[in-house]
Formats: sequence, C-alpha cells, structure tokens
Amino acid sequence: MLLDKSPTQEEFIRGQLTNNPYNSAEVGPLMRDVKNFICRELDMEGDRSVLEAFAWHAGLGHNMLLQ
Repeated sequence: MLLDKSPTQEEFIRGQLTNNPYNSAEVGPLMRDVKNFICRELDMEGDRSVLEAFAWHAGLGHNMLLQ
C-alpha cells in the first residue's frame, strides 16, 4: 500500500510517511485501520479528528474494506 501525503496538506498534517510501500497486513483491512496507522506513523494519535475530516470530505467510510 502506497501512502502519500499532498504537499498542500503540510500545514495540517506534519511529518513524513517514509517507509513506502507499506505492507497492507501491517496496516489493516479497513479505512479506519489506515487512518489509525497514519496517525501512529505521524505521531498524531491525539489529533485524529484532522484525518477524520479529510476522510469524510473525500467520502471514505471508516468501515470501507480495502482490496
């Protein structure tokens, strides 16, 4: 799984996802797992609402199964 952050989001989402590609078994099968994984990787576990807002705006449900 390739996780890439847009440079335009640097103000809202700090840090880098440097270990691309990630093993999907390490991340998890649901979009919620991806969000939680990104929060852990970027040290944002206390501020998950930022990623939730982006996922909601993009129409991504937490229970969406990744294939």
